[in-house]
Amino acid sequence: MFRTRSLEIVHCIPRMARAILPLVIVLCSCSDSVTGTRNHGPPANLSLISGNAQQDTIDAVLALPLTVSVTDASARPVPGVTVTFSTAQGGATIASSISDSLGHAAATVSLGDSAGTYTVMATAMGLQGSPVIFTATATIPLFHATSVVMGQEFTCAISPTQQVSCWGANDGGQLGDGTTVAYRLLPAPVVGSLHFTQISASGSFACGIADVAYCWGSNNLSSLGDGTTVTQRLPTPVIGGDAFTYISAGGDHACALTKAGDAFCWGISQLGAVGDGTNANTRLSPVAVVGGLKFTKIASGARHTCGLVASGAMYCWGWNVDGALGDGTTTTRYAPTAVSGGLTFASLAAGADDTCGLTPNGVVYCWGANDRGKLGTADTVAKLTPTAVQGGYTFAQLAAGYDVTCGITTIGALYCWGDPLASGGAPSNQPIVAPRPVNAPGGMAFTSVTVGDTGGCAIATTAATYCWGDNVFGEIGDGTRMFEYAAVPVHAR
Repeated sequence: MFRTRSLEIVHCIPRMARAILPLVIVLCSCSDSVTGTRNHGPPANLSLISGNAQQDTIDAVLALPLTVSVTDASARPVPGVTVTFSTAQGGATIASSISDSLGHAAATVSLGDSAGTYTVMATAMGLQGSPVIFTATATIPLFHATSVVMGQEFTCAISPTQQVSCWGANDGGQLGDGTTVAYRLLPAPVVGSLHFTQISASGSFACGIADVAYCWGSNNLSSLGDGTTVTQRLPTPVIGGDAFTYISAGGDHACALTKAGDAFCWGISQLGAVGDGTNANTRLSPVAVVGGLKFTKIASGARHTCGLVASGAMYCWGWNVDGALGDGTTTTRYAPTAVSGGLTFASLAAGADDTCGLTPNGVVYCWGANDRGKLGTADTVAKLTPTAVQGGYTFAQLAAGYDVTCGITTIGALYCWGDPLASGGAPSNQPIVAPRPVNAPGGMAFTSVTVGDTGGCAIATTAATYCWGDNVFGEIGDGTRMFEYAAVPVHAR
């Protein structure tokens, strides 16, 4: 629901009065102060001159003042008429303006912070044409992005100017705004003048590539790679981050690639997600992934990591109790291990305990845990090796989250499967075991999608950002904390 605040009459309105105006405003003019001249008779008519049917975003000042004309019976302008503006509720006087030599009286109007149609009436007692009715439409300014990522109950996005804004939960400083305020309902800029080319988010922290690699947020498990376990509320350089060109945040670890394709990881490593060949407890700063492989892409899940090499073969390492490594076993691996099946992939996505790969011809394969049907294989049975997603769709991009997976087809259609509450469709208690369309504005096409713990976001071809799912901490970015089953626009303010 939109917040309710009044249309605001700016012209000659005291600050205190402006703060309490209701949604509907009545513009009244009273002919109680008329100064006659030899060139006109008494006021007889009230008519609209300009300012009707304007449209702007909420809180904006309308470009044109609302203007009426006072004339006599012979259509000659009548100056000196006091026009009184009053609210519809109780008729309280708000401000006044005196008609000028052209007989014009005008008011500059600021829209309130609720979207919709605002109505303004100009009324002059005893004059023909009264009341004159004005309308103005307030729209929500949409948040535009080139990239969007979701963590655990928070979201971050890169704007077209390469600035990062975040919204949602912030108890660990994961919004990067310098605070630990509980949550933000609308996008808030990450502090600093950094220009990011890529970002990633998971758990309660985020990372990105600007001039070097930076991370921010919760760091009690050394997931920021800055050599400490101190939570950081601002972007903090990863040690050795000047070498990294791509970064991926996992549950309590992160991995990055150098330009040459060397992989480095840090954070919790006793389950093998760091891939350094050991069972060490934590790594406070980046360590090299063993094996000498050169990766083109990398993705970190909750407790595992996977990467693609130039041939398109995929290798995974880390926790494997549900088969997230795709090697046909449930054995945890501390070094990169080839995914079974001999498939080649163009891109990949790592969920909490599952992995998906997109082949060059647009077919998606998934494996690992299958809670709530997130593998899209028409069942809820875990898979130890790559298994094709059902439906016969040709995908161009995919994303995996906690219990939900989503993809965008080559024609821009958006589908999700897995947890029904996070899949952007009609309410259901049944797992979504195959791709289902996300409920989004009709005819809209999308270019990229991300999913987190309990929902997702996607960027339309217009660059407007839409989100759905749980919204307890405002992670949808629509200014509310209401659950949304359908994709709704993120508000710029």
